[in-house]
Amino acid sequence: MSDKNKFNEDELRRKIREQLEQKHSEKQKINQEASEEEAQAGQDAQKDESYFLEVYVRRNLQEEVYSRHAEFIKCGNHLDQVKWLTPLELEEEFEFFPYEYTRWEKFKNKFSLSKKIKIPDTPEIKQMIDDFRREIEEDAQERTARYKNHLKENQKQIHDDLEQKIFEEEQERFYKSKKGYYKYKNHIDEFAWMTRDEFDSQDEFTDRVFTPIEKLRRNVLFASIFIGLVAGIYFLNDYLTPESQKGYLVVELDDTNSSLYLNQNLAIGFTPGAPYLLEVGEYEVAVISSGYKTEPAFQVADIAVGDTTRISFKMLPLFGNMGIVRLNVPFNDATIYVDGAFKGTVQESKLLALEVGDHSITVKKENYIPVPQLHTFSLNAGDTIDLAFRLSPHKIKSVGNVGSSINVGLIEVNANVRDAQIILDGQRTGFATDYILQKIPFGQHIIRIEKEGYKIYPMEQVVKLSKNNRQAKVNFTVTSTSRKVNIFVQPKSAQIFIDGKEVGTGNFSGSLSLGSHTISFEDLTGYITPDAQSIDVREDGQSKYEFRYGTALDYRIKPGKVEPSPSFVQVSSGYIMTGVNFKANSSNGPDVVPNKIINENVWNMGFAFQYKNPPGNDAILIRFRTPADLNITKDIKLKLWLYDSKEKYPLILGSKAEYRIVLNNVIIADHIKPKYNVDQFAGDKYDEFSISQHLRAGTNVLIISVTADNARFLKFWKAEIH
Repeated sequence: MSDKNKFNEDELRRKIREQLEQKHSEKQKINQEASEEEAQAGQDAQKDESYFLEVYVRRNLQEEVYSRHAEFIKCGNHLDQVKWLTPLELEEEFEFFPYEYTRWEKFKNKFSLSKKIKIPDTPEIKQMIDDFRREIEEDAQERTARYKNHLKENQKQIHDDLEQKIFEEEQERFYKSKKGYYKYKNHIDEFAWMTRDEFDSQDEFTDRVFTPIEKLRRNVLFASIFIGLVAGIYFLNDYLTPESQKGYLVVELDDTNSSLYLNQNLAIGFTPGAPYLLEVGEYEVAVISSGYKTEPAFQVADIAVGDTTRISFKMLPLFGNMGIVRLNVPFNDATIYVDGAFKGTVQESKLLALEVGDHSITVKKENYIPVPQLHTFSLNAGDTIDLAFRLSPHKIKSVGNVGSSINVGLIEVNANVRDAQIILDGQRTGFATDYILQKIPFGQHIIRIEKEGYKIYPMEQVVKLSKNNRQAKVNFTVTSTSRKVNIFVQPKSAQIFIDGKEVGTGNFSGSLSLGSHTISFEDLTGYITPDAQSIDVREDGQSKYEFRYGTALDYRIKPGKVEPSPSFVQVSSGYIMTGVNFKANSSNGPDVVPNKIINENVWNMGFAFQYKNPPGNDAILIRFRTPADLNITKDIKLKLWLYDSKEKYPLILGSKAEYRIVLNNVIIADHIKPKYNVDQFAGDKYDEFSISQHLRAGTNVLIISVTADNARFLKFWKAEIH
């Protein structure tokens, strides 16, 4: 590939860095200009009330000029500020978003009859309008040109990428038609077409790039070789392996859902009436089918080489009074015996339909001992009995010197609780209740049982085996001395104490002795600690306990001061025009004035500014935080030290003194008249409101403002949330 057509990565990276530098500089310039405009606007507002007129004129001129240019989009933020931005500027803006109007809003705005502010017709005002118009026109032209240049640059980049793509496609099409050329790539994914000789004489391009058809051919070739090897091994193995001596067994049955067992092993793939291939030899054949009894119980079949042996069973349905036995055995391949007769494996016969009457069931598995060895029970019509066996791999240790099997007996050990460990003559047997100890030598023996967390009565029992008394039976009563409990608390950072001892943080899971226990918790800042509580742990009682801290709020707000800290409470001053839409504005919000009675500053709440129609209403916005796991156990109160000054607005005939409270965009109190006048300033003179039902987890927004009907100034000293 020639150097001319080679991809110039360094040049592209340089261009990208220049574009990023230019965008960054433009963004800083825009931000600097905006900051300078805001700073100048703030100074003008303090010097002259004409600031509001300038803002009004500038906004109208921006609407007029920018709306004529298709490159500009009208955008706003959550503070109702407006900016006109090009799509390029909007990509780098995270605060402002395009206005989206519905059809109804567009129609309403088009025919809106809202009253406009009358602009004085003076030479100074006209000059100001001309200057603003010229400034905005120049800004619009400059930003439009910048946006169009950006589009041209992007178009050039797109053109370059397209040209590179077309070149690569044509190159690949050309060399594919040339015999002996192959495509190779290097470690940075650059490609080159070369002959095999050219490839061998260089070391930059190392990997061959295969076309989809070449990949398919290679895969088919490898698959064919693999299949050939597998088939060769299979047939060679079959050829080298001598043919085994086999015959067939056909079992005739009326029930196609029956299971066939050969030497008490399940025959896989058996179908009644179809030949079943077997090695030559003698087999004990049994058939098991739920709801049927087979006659005979089993047959012996002798399979000869090449012969077919046929046998049949009678399937007799079980009628009359029946009951169900449901087995719980840990191994599915364990075999089942009912009244000494083989009844299949656990996998096939977990549910047994048996005739009413007395029965005995046991299970067997090689190298395992069933616990208990035998279940004996009486089955009534319609009963369903659950029986469980535990298969233990342990064998009982020999105790003493057993002279012969004639001089041994057995001891049956029972308890009202299962899995209590059995101890014989001070040695652990490895078995648990209920169980029958076998081959125990004649003589006197001491039986004990143990189970952690339980009390045993009696502690031990003595039995004596002899020729005349080969069987003995002992019974124990087991009562629990403790129980496992789970204790949870929210928040999870709280420490838990049981009977004055720390046991965990957030949760506790463990055994407690039966009886009464005291649960208590550590104190946490911002929470109400639950009272210490007593729980009664009983064997059949409650095992799960949950506790939650209450939410404790204690915030105090004054002009210029908040507690506990600004990280939990933030205060903004401003005004409200309509509804609950708060506008943050320190210069047009309530003034902070000193009060001689309390010798502290207070907010002077009235109209925000008198040059708007209707005038805005002074407001204080308080943001405060509550825990994410908000749990209100006690009523949360808002206290306001807000007083009627008796001082009317200028040129206002009304005499109302009212205020409003808004919490999380919900008006919780409206047209409230202060209880006290300005000459009654005191710590115990305040208005109080319940705010519990309007709180939410996380950040809460509280607004205190005068109402639109208010006509007198109010003095706002402080607020408390507690």
